[in-house]
Amino acid sequence: MSRRIGWVMLLVFMFFLRTAVAQTPDMFVAVQSGRWEDPATWGYMAPPEPGVTIPGPENTVDIPPGITVIVTGPDVAVKALIVESGALLRAQPGSTVSFFVQEDILNGGTILGPSGSALSPAGGLLLESARGNIRNYGRIRGGDAGPAGGPGGYVELRAAEGSVENWGLIEGGAGGENFPDGWVGLNARDMVRHRGEARGGDVFVTASSVDVAGGRVIGAQTDGDVVVRGQQAILAGSRATRVSGAGAFLIVGDDALLDAQDVEVMGFLARERGLWMVGGAGARLYLTGNRARFAPFHALGGTAHIWFDPTRRFLDADLYLSDLFAATLDEGPSRPLTLPQVVLRRWQAGRPGETMEWAVDVMNLGNAGGDVTLAIQDELGWLSSAGAMTLSSLAPGGSSRITITLNVPLTATASTTNTLTLRASSGEESPTSVLRLPIRVTPRLVRLPVLAHRGEPVATSLPPVQSASPPQVSLTWPGAEQGAPVQGRSLLAVVVSPPQDVVAVDLAYWDGTRWVPIATTVDMENFTEDGVWMAVWDTARVPLSSTLIQARAWRRTGAMGATIRNVRIEHAPVAMASAQFEGSTVTLDATASSDLEGVIASYQWELGDGTVADGPIVVHTYAPGQYVVRLTVTDGAGLQDEAVYVLDTVQQTWQVQEACGCASAQLRTAGPSFLPLPWGGEGPQSLGVDAEPLASGRMLRVNMGVEATLVPGSNPLACRIEQSARGTWTVQEGGNMVTRAWQWAGQSFAGGGTSKWGLVGYTQPFSLLEARDGIVRWVMGLGWGWRPQNWGLPVDAFSGGARVDMEYRARIKGTLGSCTCTWQVSITPGEDGQVQVSISGGCP
Repeated sequence: MSRRIGWVMLLVFMFFLRTAVAQTPDMFVAVQSGRWEDPATWGYMAPPEPGVTIPGPENTVDIPPGITVIVTGPDVAVKALIVESGALLRAQPGSTVSFFVQEDILNGGTILGPSGSALSPAGGLLLESARGNIRNYGRIRGGDAGPAGGPGGYVELRAAEGSVENWGLIEGGAGGENFPDGWVGLNARDMVRHRGEARGGDVFVTASSVDVAGGRVIGAQTDGDVVVRGQQAILAGSRATRVSGAGAFLIVGDDALLDAQDVEVMGFLARERGLWMVGGAGARLYLTGNRARFAPFHALGGTAHIWFDPTRRFLDADLYLSDLFAATLDEGPSRPLTLPQVVLRRWQAGRPGETMEWAVDVMNLGNAGGDVTLAIQDELGWLSSAGAMTLSSLAPGGSSRITITLNVPLTATASTTNTLTLRASSGEESPTSVLRLPIRVTPRLVRLPVLAHRGEPVATSLPPVQSASPPQVSLTWPGAEQGAPVQGRSLLAVVVSPPQDVVAVDLAYWDGTRWVPIATTVDMENFTEDGVWMAVWDTARVPLSSTLIQARAWRRTGAMGATIRNVRIEHAPVAMASAQFEGSTVTLDATASSDLEGVIASYQWELGDGTVADGPIVVHTYAPGQYVVRLTVTDGAGLQDEAVYVLDTVQQTWQVQEACGCASAQLRTAGPSFLPLPWGGEGPQSLGVDAEPLASGRMLRVNMGVEATLVPGSNPLACRIEQSARGTWTVQEGGNMVTRAWQWAGQSFAGGGTSKWGLVGYTQPFSLLEARDGIVRWVMGLGWGWRPQNWGLPVDAFSGGARVDMEYRARIKGTLGSCTCTWQVSITPGEDGQVQVSISGGCP
């Protein structure tokens, strides 16, 4: 009986072994110890030829589209590495994989780090260039934790002498339950230019000069930090910049520059660990051009630390730090900061009676050296030994690797859970870095004896299997199917079919030399179950009349689908004026106004004293006093822009109006929409309720317009708009009544805010907003059952007591007054089987 059980266990083990090694694509080249096994057939299945020279550090490797290359060894050394768009370079599950490249690394496709398996954790992924540059236009992702659990795999890009450019997506691997996601590091001796997205458990961007203007740097939602450190300069401007984490640190050294210009929306978000802007002696801080409708700097549950000498902080006139920060402010002069950070380099699962060895790096990401103390708390006393607990005079950018050894008792069972907590600290004013790692005990490996028997031997090579097919991707915008151009700001909708297992989406336009990111997953309204991603494209800074837009989507396996469409762009003009004083006579000059199409059809002035004028140059005589002057320019396509200034004839000053106030507001529930909406046809473009029965379901949309009248003299760009929504639905799903709740505030729906039959919101005011003649109008709404495919809300879902209740809130506020509108939308089935929608509320 025991022999029969042994044979059964052996057969089961062999089955799982064959299953594990079969998870590879149909075209691959294996890499063993940094040597390419089959260069003659690069990427194709064919037997190696005798006498073929194997590429090494003297060879360039170029992976063409449609080819998958698998790496099985820990280290790869080549002269240059190119992964073209549509190509996939991935690592087998196992230990850390390092690419040591002498010259440039260029990725336009997908690179995946080693994921975890049932026997091993996820490994790290290092891409290092010794003398060249690293450029990423595609996707680089660390390995996800496998069934064994553990942290996600980290990703590190390191240019020893050159620069790192990221125009795509770089992300750490997903951690197991209660484990952190993998961290991401972008390090360069020269410059890091970041225009895409980097996200992970922690994200570190360090270089001599760092430029993250327009990029997204996102830490984990729980306790992940973001550190952006430059020796010379950090440029973190433009409205598309996002820096978000539990702690957000922007640090420069002595005589350096931290320049955060033109951040118009929530660009910097920290949580309980706070937002830190720290400069060394002589460092300068520029916060200019922030005429924001939203406070761009937030520290939710924490403090904003502004450590720059007051004489070296440069803000726009009449602008104060309190206008820019939605947080408690801790202001102070420049001071040195030692910023310790603990990151995990190697992690090992725990098994009864075995020794575990971990490796952590203790780094100093601050702008000054200092002593760092590492403390380790072991709840169950498994700690055997560790490296030095005090690191003396750790230099900025320096690190020290520490090996931690733990002995798991033989009596530990699979239900035993230990927790190891590492804390690195340096002084009272320095934040403490905390890394908590659960230790779950896994069963010991059973090593079976080798049993000889007659039959064919088990194959030891990796058999080819079919990889997951890429998703189908389509792209549209309001009026796209009728040939309409993109005008000013527009919504772009990416549709992925089928949507299952899609983990990342991005949009980019072609500027003639490269693909420039428009949005990535974190910036988009995300309705994954419907396969819909919606983004805002502001073309004000795109100097093209026509271009290409590319939409891409990746599956978890790395398979990428893409589509490219032509688009015409009609830019809105930019209004700008100056004033020259000659006594009581003022010459107003709007010739600095511009239009990318080259033609401004008209100039209209409201001179502030009850008179109006036309033309690019106006000469007007004022009585002594202060006046609000409004300039409106219109281009040949009818698009407009407005600039508002304060003219003081006594002080002879001319400044942008920074005041706004709302006098009254009202809801619009009927009539044409203020702006194009993402639904096709005339009916869906109207405000109010639009229900359209389909053969397979029902389409339902609710479009609400908010119209606010401003206090005379207000500048609409100085107004701030806050919006939120929440609700519940109870519907039939699988024969049962299911109740769910959702809420929205800020920029996207929270997790779980969609249903499998579709909830689409387009509530971002800065994209669907119109300001003209002292009135601000925007649209809030939802589409229920909307899909670009001809699907709808199943009729049987709205029966037997089904109900949907939603509450919306919109507020426009400024220093001169605020208005708030609140309304409720209820959706219930009627006795005749038709869906009934009721709307109540208003703007008191």
